[in-house]
Amino acid sequence: MGRTVITFIGAGSAVFTKNIAGDILSRPALANAEIRLMDINPERLRESEVIVGKLAQTLGGNRFRRLLLSGRRL
Repeated sequence: MGRTVITFIGAGSAVFTKNIAGDILSRPALANAEIRLMDINPERLRESEVIVGKLAQTLGGNRFRRLLLSGRRL
């Protein structure tokens, strides 16, 4: 079975992203999932990236990536 990838489109909504990412990071079945964050606003995306990064450090070792809607990796 392949790796699970969870993509947040509209991840610039920091409160929503924090709540859902916290739920995902606390689930053992998703421990190896890759979380991808996407938004058209780079500043808000950066805020969410910091939040999810801190959650990942605290709750688990999930990998996550920051992306723009264009699909460019930053």
